[in-house]
Amino acid sequence: MLSRAALALALLAAPLAAQADPITIGALLAPVLLSQGAAILFVGLQVGLAVYGRRKARVAAARARAEANARLEDRSATLLQSEPPWPVIYGRCIVGGSIVAIFTSDKTGYREDGSTYTKPDALKHLVIVLAAHEVAAINEVYIEGTALGPLDGSGYVTSGDLYTATQPDSRTVTVAGSSYLDVPEAVVTILRGYYTTGVGVDTIYVDVTPTLSIGNTRITNPDTNAIQVDYTIAHDSGALASVRVQKHLGTTTQTVDAYLTSVVPAQWTANHRLRGLAYVVVTLDLEEPRWQGGPPQMTFDVSGKLLYDPRTAATAWSNNPALVARDWLISAWGYSVDSADIDDTACNAAANACEVRQLAATQLHAATFTAAAAADTVTFASDMWFGLGDGVR
Repeated sequence: MLSRAALALALLAAPLAAQADPITIGALLAPVLLSQGAAILFVGLQVGLAVYGRRKARVAAARARAEANARLEDRSATLLQSEPPWPVIYGRCIVGGSIVAIFTSDKTGYREDGSTYTKPDALKHLVIVLAAHEVAAINEVYIEGTALGPLDGSGYVTSGDLYTATQPDSRTVTVAGSSYLDVPEAVVTILRGYYTTGVGVDTIYVDVTPTLSIGNTRITNPDTNAIQVDYTIAHDSGALASVRVQKHLGTTTQTVDAYLTSVVPAQWTANHRLRGLAYVVVTLDLEEPRWQGGPPQMTFDVSGKLLYDPRTAATAWSNNPALVARDWLISAWGYSVDSADIDDTACNAAANACEVRQLAATQLHAATFTAAAAADTVTFASDMWFGLGDGVR
C-alpha cells in the first residue's frame, strides 16, 4: 500500500514537471518504479521520454525554421518606411525595397477623336530604395509576382497585360490653304490629302501631297485650297503602358532621375541624386483599376554588391562566399575591419575552394558554393550536408 501511495503521489506531482526535460521526469519517477523492481518499465519510460524529447526538439527546430523563413519573406516585401534599415545585397536575389517617397502628377491622355485631356493626379510615382550600395544590375521587376519583361528606352513596359498593343489609329483633319496644322500625336503615314470641286455626280477629288515636319506633328498644305488629310498615328509607350520603371544602380556619379524631376520639379530637384543608393522610380497609371487600391506588391531581381577580389585586384560582381565574407568584414554594416588586417592569403584559398567545379546531376559543371543573400545572411546555391545556421540554405 505504501508503494502504491508513493506511486500515486509521484504521478500527481508529474503535472508540476510538465515543462521539465525527460531526465527531470525520469528522476521524479525512478525511486517509485525501482522500489517496485520495475527496472524494465523504467527503461521503457526513459525510451518513451527520449522520443518525446526528440519530438519536442523537432517542433522547436520547425518553429525556428518558420521564423527564419518569415524573416526572409520580410526581405522580399516592398514597404513604406520613414527610416528604412540599410539593405545589403550579396550575390543575386529576389528582394523587396523601401518606399521612401511618393508623388503624384497630372496625366495627359488622348481621346478616340485625337483630342487630348488632362486628368489631375492620375500618375503615382514611387521612389523605392533597394540597396544601400551600388549594385551590378536590376535584372527584372515583378508586380504581384508577374515579371514586367523588357522595357523600352523610357522605362515603359512593352508587353504583357500591363501593355495595350493596338494598331495605328486613323485621323482626319482639315488644313487651311497655304497653311499648316499642328497635331497632338506624331503622324505615321499620310493616307491621302485632297480637296473637292463640283457637287453630286460632278464631284472631282483633287489629290494634294502635304508635307510633315517637327517630328511629324506639323502637317503643311502646299495648295491654296483647304484640304482634307487622312493619316495614321501610333500611340507612344506612355499611352499604352500602365507602368513605367526607371532604374538607378547607385553609382558615385549617379545623376537625378530626369523623368521624376520633370514632372515634380519642386519636390524632386537636381540635388536628389541618391548617390550610393540603388533605387527605382516606379510610375503607376491610376486609370488602371488594379492600382486604385494602393501600391501593388513589388519585388526585384537584383545582382548585388560589387566585390573586391584580392586574387585579381579587380572589383566586380561575384557570388563567391569567401569574397562576400571579406567584404562584410571591411564594410560599415559589418565589422569595419581595416583591409590591411584581412588575411588575403587565406581569403584567396577559400575563394579558390568555393570555385572548385563539381559534376552536377545534369552532367553540367557548377560552382560548389555560391552566395545569394540580402541583409544579414548568406544563402548558398547548392545543398549542404552540414548545418550553416539561421537563414542559410
